[in-house]
Amino acid sequence: MKHRFAKLVPAHMDKNLSFQMINTQPGDNSKIAHAFSSDEVRPAQPFLQGCSGGWVMVEFWNPDKEVVQKAAKHLFELFDLPYLEGEFTREELGLSCI
Repeated sequence: MKHRFAKLVPAHMDKNLSFQMINTQPGDNSKIAHAFSSDEVRPAQPFLQGCSGGWVMVEFWNPDKEVVQKAAKHLFELFDLPYLEGEFTREELGLSCI
């Protein structure tokens, strides 16, 4: 079984800051959706932007980065993952270099 891995991904093109996690497991999406109503996450205005094939993306519509970071940290804590920011690398995604 592959381990979950997540990052707070910077805004890009038409997407705002987002929490993205790979190698999700059954029940993870429900756990995330339940967290949307928490006092830590709700102010960031989360939106389940996508979930497919072991990947989930929660986009935040609040432009205040501190509010979004607080929400993201809560999501990282739900899965006992280290808080990381940035784009995913090919290596992190398990893609070999060509």
